[in-house]
Amino acid sequence: EPHLLGGPPPRRRIAGLWIGERLPPLARLSITSFLHHGFDFVLHGYGEMEGVPPGTRIEDAGELLSREEIFIHHSGSLAPAADRIRYLYLARHGGLWTDLDVVCLNPERAPRDGIWFAQQSPGFAAVGLLAFPAGHPVMTSLAALAADPAGEAPWDSTASLASKAEWKRRTPDVVDRRKAADWQALGPG
Repeated sequence: EPHLLGGPPPRRRIAGLWIGERLPPLARLSITSFLHHGFDFVLHGYGEMEGVPPGTRIEDAGELLSREEIFIHHSGSLAPAADRIRYLYLARHGGLWTDLDVVCLNPERAPRDGIWFAQQSPGFAAVGLLAFPAGHPVMTSLAALAADPAGEAPWDSTASLASKAEWKRRTPDVVDRRKAADWQALGPG
């Protein structure tokens, strides 16, 4: 449908992250699928990346989180560090965020604004594809918890706060707490 001022409607922006030097085939497919359906794709990364599809806009992930703050979880995964970047981006800029294992098949299902997420399973939000407005309290709270998983959250019970205080006492280094946090503590649950 034509835009009110004439011409095509504005393109929707979607952002994602890759931590590495080369995009694997699934990540390239993900980005290409969004580009094909008319999205502006903004890929956050650190340094040069090979295999980035033409038309992708590259932004420095260091503007969200310095490379030195990237850590590997005790499970061997970068996912908790990626979660931190996702929540920082959405808290600051708002909009639509995708992991690079998501393929866009129907652009009309993607939100135009507001809050949106898919359900991974009953009671679990799929954090791999999210939309939130900038400054939303859920994203700002999750960004703060990603910075320190023993920090207070608005939904914490008295028992949870006591447990977090004990965790801070036993593990004073916040980086060690990030590395040891329960898997997917800031994810679907």
